[in-house]
Amino acid sequence: MLTYVAMLLLSASRASGTQEITCSNSICLPADYNKMDLPGLIKPIQIDTNIHLMEIYEVEEKDHTIHISTFMTFSWQDNRLNFTSNTVTRADVDKHFIDNIWMPDFYIYKMKEMEGFNGVTTMRGLNVHKLGDNVKLLYSMEANVKFQCPLTFHEFPFETNVCKFRLTSYNFPKDQI
Repeated sequence: MLTYVAMLLLSASRASGTQEITCSNSICLPADYNKMDLPGLIKPIQIDTNIHLMEIYEVEEKDHTIHISTFMTFSWQDNRLNFTSNTVTRADVDKHFIDNIWMPDFYIYKMKEMEGFNGVTTMRGLNVHKLGDNVKLLYSMEANVKFQCPLTFHEFPFETNVCKFRLTSYNFPKDQI
């Protein structure tokens, strides 16, 4: 009998510790939402990425690096998000909401430094758009990136160098994302 009572108390404490619902501008996460779970049932998840070069700050010959300012957008579908209104189909959400949803992770090859990631940026935002039964997310951020690039300056000032800015997922293989 004592064991049975202890199990009931444990069960009650789990129920009282359920996650509270997070909402922002007519969009809510369901109570069972887990930001560690990949969105969607179809794999791989399609993430559209756009990277705009805003400015080249510095080209360093000694360590073969280039320091650039970028504006990046990532777009994907996550039908787990719920709109609370039938009339609202598009909304910008706040930082707290962004921190509670699944976000694509990314890895920049040969990166030396990055500023402006994880909220330390002048521009960062998430727009959520409902298209029929689908919920599409557009995450935008500004970042300053310093990465290695094999630069040569033997024919300066008539030199031409090509730097590849390669981006991939950090945690997920290509059959998932």
